[in-house]
Amino acid sequence: MKGNIYYWDLNKLRGAASQLFYRGKVAAFLEKRKVKDVHNKDQLADALGGAMKQAASEELAVQHKPRKPWISQDTLLLVESKRVTKANRLKSAETMMEYAELCKMVKKSTRSDKRECI
Repeated sequence: MKGNIYYWDLNKLRGAASQLFYRGKVAAFLEKRKVKDVHNKDQLADALGGAMKQAASEELAVQHKPRKPWISQDTLLLVESKRVTKANRLKSAETMMEYAELCKMVKKSTRSDKRECI
């Protein structure tokens, strides 16, 4: 996800199993936050919106497609973890080292994916 942009596959909600799982996730989140005790409509709307977004992120997440055909899903997962670590890299020296290691792993994985394709 980039900023406030969410990538969800809403076609997954057509299946009955996905609908039940999504509803269960929303209900569990609302129970965890004890939203039933809220009497303010604005707080209730915010809690419900947050619950729906969290459940959609878990259940309806879109699997990103690589721009290059040779990049594997494992490499894409490494790239995503690198992005998350990059945002936190200035907080400590440990995360800076972790980010540098992830950069190396992404490059290595991309090279091996390209070699396998060619």
